[in-house]
Amino acid sequence: MPWLSRLQCGFFVLFSACGSVSDDVDASSDSGDPDSGSVATHYVELGTGQERFVPVTDVGSRVELVAGFQGGFHIDVAVRLYDMPVDGLVLRYEVRDLDGTVRSLPAEYALRESRATREGDAWVHTGNFVQLDIRVASDVIGDTVVLAVEADPLGRLAPVTDEVTVTVADDEP
Repeated sequence: MPWLSRLQCGFFVLFSACGSVSDDVDASSDSGDPDSGSVATHYVELGTGQERFVPVTDVGSRVELVAGFQGGFHIDVAVRLYDMPVDGLVLRYEVRDLDGTVRSLPAEYALRESRATREGDAWVHTGNFVQLDIRVASDVIGDTVVLAVEADPLGRLAPVTDEVTVTVADDEP
């Protein structure tokens, strides 16, 4: 048997016995929430905040609707990242109604370690926002919506998600 055929056969046996990379990723593709009994040790916690991370833990917590300088409306979002590489990580945010209707425009951010802060055993990234697909503030004020994030390490680990049910508010002057 030529050496190349033996090498190919050896790789086939090796990879057949070990499983595929996609099998490993699928095994840990749970939300990553440490309280859910998930396989993944890495997880993301969604919050708000421009300058510091503000956790949003209670269902129905109020999040502030912000009027943007160019006429749109958005919600400030922030994350805590546990056991995940920060450089090259992609964050995708979404706001949707309880029935699943998406209320936001696509919001995707690529992170760099130089733009994140280490706090204890987590990386914190603040200052992002998710723009709502509305014409006037009254289209969403008082609505209960799902605020969601996906943290995707682009193949280095399985993506993880977090979501919270919040009420959109206009409490600040």
